[in-house]
Amino acid sequence: MKLKRISTILTVFFFALFISAQNTERKISITFSNIPLSEAITRIEKSSSFTFFYDANKIDLNQKVSVKANNLSIGQLVAEMLKNTNINFEISNSQIVLYKKENEKSKTIPTQKTTGVVTDKNDEPLIGATVKIKGTSIGTITDINGRFSIEVPAGAQLTVSYVGYTPAVIEVTGKNNLKIALSEESKYLDELVVVGYGTQKKGNITGAVVALSDKEFAERNNTFFANAIQGKTAGVQVSMPTGKPQSGFSIRVRGTTSINALSEPLYIVDGIPTSSTKDINPADIESMTILKDAASAAIYGSSGANGVVIITTKHGTIQKPTVTLTASAGTTTPHKYMDVLNAKQYRALMTEMGRTLDWESYPYDTDWQKEVFQTGIMQNYQIAVNGGNEKAKYYLSGGFINTEGIVVTNDVQRYNFKLNLDLTPTDWLRLGGTFTYSNWEDVDVPESRSSGKSGTILQMLNTPPIITVYNPDGTFTGSPFMASFENPLSSIYGTDNKYRSWYILGNVYLEVEPVKNLTAKTLLGITHQNGKYEEFLDPFKTDWGRANIGLASEYADMDNYLVSQNTLAYKLSLNDAHNFSFLGGLIISTKNTENLSVSSKHFSSSAVKTVNGGSIMVSMNSDKSAINNLSSILNMNYDFKNRYLLTVNFRADGASNFGKDNKWGYFPSFSAGWRLSEEKFMSSFQSLSDFKIRAGWGQVGNSGITAYASYGTMTPAPYIIDGTVQNGKIPATIDNQDLKWEETTQSNVGIDLAFFNFRLAFTLDAYYKKTNDLLFDYPLPRSTGYNSSVINIGSVENKGLEFSIASKNLVNQFKWNTDFNISFNKNKVLNLGGKDLLVGYIYTREEVSLIREGYPLGTFYGYVSQGVNPLNGMIMYKGADENGDVSDEDKAIIGDANPLFTSGLNNTFSYKGFDLSILLQSVYGNDIFNATRIDIEGMYNFYNQSTQVLKRWKVPGQKTDIPKAIYGSTANSLISSRFIEDGSYLRVKNITLGYSIPERILKNKNIIKEFKCYLTMENPFTFTKYTGYDPEVSMFVNNGVNAEQNGAIGIDYGTYPQPRNFIFGISLKL
Repeated sequence: MKLKRISTILTVFFFALFISAQNTERKISITFSNIPLSEAITRIEKSSSFTFFYDANKIDLNQKVSVKANNLSIGQLVAEMLKNTNINFEISNSQIVLYKKENEKSKTIPTQKTTGVVTDKNDEPLIGATVKIKGTSIGTITDINGRFSIEVPAGAQLTVSYVGYTPAVIEVTGKNNLKIALSEESKYLDELVVVGYGTQKKGNITGAVVALSDKEFAERNNTFFANAIQGKTAGVQVSMPTGKPQSGFSIRVRGTTSINALSEPLYIVDGIPTSSTKDINPADIESMTILKDAASAAIYGSSGANGVVIITTKHGTIQKPTVTLTASAGTTTPHKYMDVLNAKQYRALMTEMGRTLDWESYPYDTDWQKEVFQTGIMQNYQIAVNGGNEKAKYYLSGGFINTEGIVVTNDVQRYNFKLNLDLTPTDWLRLGGTFTYSNWEDVDVPESRSSGKSGTILQMLNTPPIITVYNPDGTFTGSPFMASFENPLSSIYGTDNKYRSWYILGNVYLEVEPVKNLTAKTLLGITHQNGKYEEFLDPFKTDWGRANIGLASEYADMDNYLVSQNTLAYKLSLNDAHNFSFLGGLIISTKNTENLSVSSKHFSSSAVKTVNGGSIMVSMNSDKSAINNLSSILNMNYDFKNRYLLTVNFRADGASNFGKDNKWGYFPSFSAGWRLSEEKFMSSFQSLSDFKIRAGWGQVGNSGITAYASYGTMTPAPYIIDGTVQNGKIPATIDNQDLKWEETTQSNVGIDLAFFNFRLAFTLDAYYKKTNDLLFDYPLPRSTGYNSSVINIGSVENKGLEFSIASKNLVNQFKWNTDFNISFNKNKVLNLGGKDLLVGYIYTREEVSLIREGYPLGTFYGYVSQGVNPLNGMIMYKGADENGDVSDEDKAIIGDANPLFTSGLNNTFSYKGFDLSILLQSVYGNDIFNATRIDIEGMYNFYNQSTQVLKRWKVPGQKTDIPKAIYGSTANSLISSRFIEDGSYLRVKNITLGYSIPERILKNKNIIKEFKCYLTMENPFTFTKYTGYDPEVSMFVNNGVNAEQNGAIGIDYGTYPQPRNFIFGISLKL
């Protein structure tokens, strides 16, 4: 299989090389008649990769030339064009030198020494400005006085550029001692940022918006796009709850706003909402915009409460076909091993606890971490073709990713294909579409669960070292004290599992401009996903397999989303001062979901591993659901001379999954900005490039609940009549026709500052958001016959500060850029109807987290440990009676999983062809409940323990923080502050060193236009006081949409650790 994959990759690579070679020697078809030579040269340069050189004093550029070329080489074309002139030519690499025929013996173009000075508009010298001969890589830079000197061919031009200034093209023939004044460029503020249903100039944005370019996703061996933005955006907390390659990520924009509903942001890819983030290929991303506040997200109405992430993929550009190839490979390894008892220490502990064996029958000393962990291989191959002309542009890409986890058998593969097509047949008509296909496969390993529930990580730590992997009969070994507690490889190799999914995202659009500045657009979109999970437990190798005589399960799901977006946009400018843009639209969508699960047992052999091979059906379930939405949107933007800015949004949403009296929700917003830097009274501040004050207010919603939450539903319930089982149904949920959206109201104020031609930029935002009418699964008295009901009750608030700074410290040949951000967020549950909710259950113990009014989500709740009693070796709990017993009344708040702040620091350096980037990411002030220690320091059964228990209490009077060992008692390992740890950390997230081969070297090769190689280290260093594998953990984050996902954060219970990755890659453009 691997050989076939490598063959495919090499075939694609050489095919791309062939395409590029054909481009270099390709035939050209072009026709023009009786036009000036200067215009003919321009047309040929645009249609090819060649540049003309000539002495303008000797070549008549006004003489008329004609050519009718059909599939001619560049030499044939130029010869045909010049046949009736007194001009001859010579081709050297990609340059065409023109000269008069009578001067054929002296073809060398004479040069002249040109000197000059480069300044800004205030006559201040620009140090390190780049001065180049146009069309070449020959150049120099200005000195400390802004002066330069360069040898220039006669008739050539100079290009002069400097960061933050508009480049200039200078005629130099017959001139010397040039004085060149560059003007400040407004490119930074004029950059277009993708926002809701359109684009907006960066300088005119009045909301809290983060814009990221494709540079953030380049040269990273990422399965998920979120890896590339972690630590880079203020107010956007990206976390990887586990280190499994398929586990995905979690994003919280300005905190958690819900308890039972969805808290992830809305993801928009090429205009289409999607929830399948694992299928988004980072290599295809052109830009990403994150809408953080309600003023900017209100255009998405009932889906915008948690922020919006808008992803735009790459489209074709006007250029000759360009092939981009990237390939990388590397290793992924555990960055830490836990210290656990060896065989001798384990025997001593068991003997102390009164558990004895014929120890000579168990002579092994197995290191289970070495058996379970591995060095995984990472591979990432991407190819893309980009090109087009004024009428048609295209972008075509394909990719393959294979990532092995740090646990044996754990593996992910993804194939991607993408096509974007944009057509402009006339000036008033545009149409096109996008098509994305993804094929995903992974092999999972169970984690974030106890060893008693086959959690691989805890099983690895708890399995006694005195046994080996296999029994003589080929079955997996188990603990000598409980044979059914098998070693960790039994749950890995004893079970065959695979998940497959097929994903499609596509759209087609038609855009018409019947009159100037009026645009009508219709877009039809679809996302479709089919997933299938199959699992087979061998009937012979494992204890649980033998008990069931084999067990097979199959789960299938299907999601289908269709949307029709219809918008009308109009732009109006009055007196070049008052600028308006208006947008209105109607959006119709439907989402259909299907699920099927079936399982069976009693297999006669392991030859047939599908459900139909079992003779006893264990379970069979299926369901279907549909949600329909109808929405209308309005948007208005206004600016007066780019000085006074105003944005207004409104959306009306109707949804089928809410009560009949609350089908519609209305979501308004407005924001305003004042660019003080455009005022005359600020003109004296020469170093000020931009100064803008922003303020906004808006309301957004959350409809992230099930399709039939407002309905009274029934569930199958068989019953017995006269000894015969009959099919029946019982009520499952209570009807609630008053159910409506969660509503989040948010206010935001911000300041944008930039100095020294945008070499130094600051952004500061302060916000307050409150969510009312929480969609809460409210506990009901058992006398009602129901456990709970989804109702609107309660409120949650988030408030915080965000600060970011970007600086271009050095801008000459040696460049150094710095980006820093820091975010503070405080979360609080304001109202919960007077109820407490306990979530985050730990196996054989209790819930860890408490959701209570006046406290943040993520509050830890349990007993307060006051250390080890030196007299009897027992944990002393606050409030315990004279016998040391405790009750629920003795529980208290023992920790908070929310950080005081999160931050990121990114430094990039470049010199000539070398570049280096270093990204630091930190989280400070959060607690972690290390539930793993319950099972590796609890000393209550036959589990192996960490070496910390070597400090355990043994004799009266001994002072220690590890209690005594008591077999069969959990009194010393209750949910308590004993297991609360500081979760703060500083991580070196990424170090990348790259080298790009200079253009002047590649230019002579005619095939490869750009070539870069790089070495990347991900997670090479982590500084933390946390004693577990890794501080970036949260076992319940991937546990579905429920209160545990939102309220039981920061819990580590056998969580798969984050790996350390080393990657080498190349990138080339053909």
